[in-house]
Amino acid sequence: MSLKKFGQRDIILNTMVAAPHSSFFIYDGDVFYNNTPSRPGTASPGPSSAVSEARMVSPGSVNLYEYNVDRPDTTTTDSLAIGLEVSAAFDPGTTGLDSGGPYTIANYAVAEAACSDENAPVTFVKDNNRIFPWISKDSAGSSWKTVTDSAYATEYAKGEILAGAYSLSASIVRELITSPYSSLNRHYRSLRNRLDFYAIRSPHYKISASLGDMSWNKDEQTLNTIAIPSIFFGSQIRPGTVSLKFYYTGSIAGELVDAQQNGELVQVSGSDSTNDGKVA
Repeated sequence: MSLKKFGQRDIILNTMVAAPHSSFFIYDGDVFYNNTPSRPGTASPGPSSAVSEARMVSPGSVNLYEYNVDRPDTTTTDSLAIGLEVSAAFDPGTTGLDSGGPYTIANYAVAEAACSDENAPVTFVKDNNRIFPWISKDSAGSSWKTVTDSAYATEYAKGEILAGAYSLSASIVRELITSPYSSLNRHYRSLRNRLDFYAIRSPHYKISASLGDMSWNKDEQTLNTIAIPSIFFGSQIRPGTVSLKFYYTGSIAGELVDAQQNGELVQVSGSDSTNDGKVA
């Protein structure tokens, strides 16, 4: 192997690829991510009014950006309206404010009443004491993915504020699909061609096939899909690392592992040993 003598101006770039471990524990419909317990908050409710979570998301989810952690929501009281831009239709005289803006008005309803033209763009937003994203409609055409093109064109005036909300959360989602093809399930149909393509890795991907004493047609089978957001794994899930363990009355009923690193989930142990070595 040849050797290189580094000079004083040479720069060494070193890249580290991290592969963090992710674990999901599911019990009675509740999901726990990396054994994260419930952490009650003191200032604000979490994902539902019945649960108060300091992290603003359930234990089975991640809070994107970790915004608004245990931050109170003041929308239940007199919220503030912060004027980001003052339109010509805004009449500050009705609120006792000097012209010039922007304004901080004691109540959002007062700010709405100060707009003499009901068709004027709403250029102020509620301040609920939390961080939130917002976009002003302008010639650039920037908008949120949840706003359709037709709604953006017809429901919002130029200069109007499109406000979003944090926290943004992500977790695994399970979907039970019965009669995948005839029910026109869009998730299955979007994966259908890809499944046949992956048959070069394993015949078990095929939509319809006969293999030994097994035969199947995924178009007619009842399928279980588990969607895993990319925030948990980055660019890919490392082949061979997937392990699914199923428990019944406290004992392990079966463990499936991607043993061949090709996506086949093979039983490696379980209460019924006759299934060991078989693809689930």
